[in-house]
Amino acid sequence: MKRELKIHLNYTEGPILELGKTGIDIVDNDLILKKWLKEAASLCPVTAYDENGLLDCKIYETIKPKLAAYIWKISTRLDELTNGDLGALNDYDGLLKVDNPFEYALYNDSDDEIPEVIEGELVVWPSPESPMVNLLVGDIWSFISQEIDNLKLEYEVFGRIGLCCYSILQENPKANYFVPTIMCVHKGFIDTQEGINTTPIFVVEVVKSKVQKEYVLKKLSIYKKMGVEVWIVDVVNNNLAHYVSNNNELQSLKISLAEYLRNKI
Repeated sequence: MKRELKIHLNYTEGPILELGKTGIDIVDNDLILKKWLKEAASLCPVTAYDENGLLDCKIYETIKPKLAAYIWKISTRLDELTNGDLGALNDYDGLLKVDNPFEYALYNDSDDEIPEVIEGELVVWPSPESPMVNLLVGDIWSFISQEIDNLKLEYEVFGRIGLCCYSILQENPKANYFVPTIMCVHKGFIDTQEGINTTPIFVVEVVKSKVQKEYVLKKLSIYKKMGVEVWIVDVVNNNLAHYVSNNNELQSLKISLAEYLRNKI
């Protein structure tokens, strides 16, 4: 992968995050990327730097979680726009590691990002979705809701709601907090300020970039521990993957959902 996103911790070099001209119109003219780069620059006013032009260490530690979130969003956006040709998260390992990822993931109030914690790592996905993905997710959600009504199942379906895996699995220390694209749970589920604390019946993960698929696959072992059925709808490669659990109660819904998703892909 090419490294197009540059990080400057010295005031004289330029804004803290800088994306050079790529020669790719869809990237260079992307309004969402421009917005995030401008917002990232505002994290570090002139007063945040010392007399040598270096970013103050204490200020850096304060803004690091938000900076990591911008790096995630921008890199993932580049990955989506260019099908993996731009955006290399591995180049920024040191900057992406934050001391308390759960504090950021659980209490973040930004409407243009979806933070998760996967195996102790803060992972931030960009939002809003593309119109195509929004339409796909809405269609899947509507189909599942209608099937639940038709089959008179005691289930509820949610989109982009936090799942407190750490609480369900009683993890110590905490390691996992997911935000599935779609989640189906029994009525009477436990809901807290942080998210849902009840094991889902199944989840649907809609994947829209190569790096996102890599991290969704990391989540599978945790879903398996919880006994959760998982559907992965990969819109990059136009394929569908299904990971079964030991739950046999949703056979009718499973059959109809499988047929529906195959037709959508």
